[in-house]
Amino acid sequence: MSSAKRKSERAVTTISSDVSGDRNCRGAIILYGGSFDPPHLQHVSILKDAVREIKPEKVFILPSWKSPFKRAHWASFDQRRKMIEIAVKSLKPGKGEIAISDFEFKRKRTTYTCEVIRHFRRKYSGCAIYFLIGSDCYGDFRKWKNYREIMKHAVLLVARRRGFGGKNSEAGTLFLRRTFRGTSSTEVRKEIILSSTSSKVPHGVLAYIRKNNLYLCSACSWLRKNMSRARFAHSFKAAKLAAKIGAEIGMDSSQAAAAALLHDAARDLPVRRIVSLTAPLRIPLKKEIIRREPLLLHSYASAVIAEKRFGIRDREILDAIRYHSAVSTGMRLLDKVVFIADFYEPGRKTGKIKIGRVNKSNFNNLFARTLKRKIEYFKRRGMWIHPETVKLWKENM
Repeated sequence: MSSAKRKSERAVTTISSDVSGDRNCRGAIILYGGSFDPPHLQHVSILKDAVREIKPEKVFILPSWKSPFKRAHWASFDQRRKMIEIAVKSLKPGKGEIAISDFEFKRKRTTYTCEVIRHFRRKYSGCAIYFLIGSDCYGDFRKWKNYREIMKHAVLLVARRRGFGGKNSEAGTLFLRRTFRGTSSTEVRKEIILSSTSSKVPHGVLAYIRKNNLYLCSACSWLRKNMSRARFAHSFKAAKLAAKIGAEIGMDSSQAAAAALLHDAARDLPVRRIVSLTAPLRIPLKKEIIRREPLLLHSYASAVIAEKRFGIRDREILDAIRYHSAVSTGMRLLDKVVFIADFYEPGRKTGKIKIGRVNKSNFNNLFARTLKRKIEYFKRRGMWIHPETVKLWKENM
């Protein structure tokens, strides 16, 4: 085997945060941070262009422990690290080296970019540091903690995305020549949740996702087997609507899709099974619910399935599933999104009601109207209405 080939195979390595560094380095290093949850083809394209244009001695990819701007990750650090290794396997770094750093993981806390820059400036004091970001992040860069310190010690290397501006003339900033499409990991997760696949990730990454059952990739298959055809169609369409509403009001559309897809996971189970699944749970007015309207417990049972069967640990997703039928005071944004999507799902009679374009300013009004219509529906059918639902309705009058 030639030495060139051996170097190529060693090109992607995993390093510890206490790596000694190289104070004699006189070239350039690129730092590429992000959630990579999952890494997608645009991540690879951006990195490929950065390597081609900068010709760095080293590239450090830094999966975040917890982003200051995002919610908790779907995949673990080790899973994201492995997916990155797979994604950049074919990347040719030239004379340099690509390494995946566990700097943030070792700290076990939210790490700010200024702290990352300080660390690598100490380790590579002789190198020019380029910090690679997308132009969608660049627009808010001056809101970052200690942004002046970042610009003092590093050059911002910006990948321009469609719809986001920026000029090379800005001091301390260098834009890559190419403009990239606006792919996001959120969009990729939503695709995988709803279809078990995505053309936006490398084939090896998709295979890893399926093998490790990440991003609810097996959910649709399981639901089809454990629901009636009509119930699955309702859940799927509600998930698409929830993702759409979520995107319109600026929240994580993949989170909305996941909660809505699983909101009725237990709905077609026998009532005895539903009651059994919820037996260990402390549910307000539980005995009265069982006596008057036991099917209301299906939302709690669905949350149990989401947690136990699909490994959902996100409390917001679980609560949104739990409270979509037995709504209560103190509902959060995601709870309301799933409640609305469940009611206006296009296959339902209520889905014929036009809700128009949803935005942050009209969202709560839409929720109040939906709640009123839901209560009117219960009354027409002579159904028992949970006291918490009545209380919430009065609060939103």
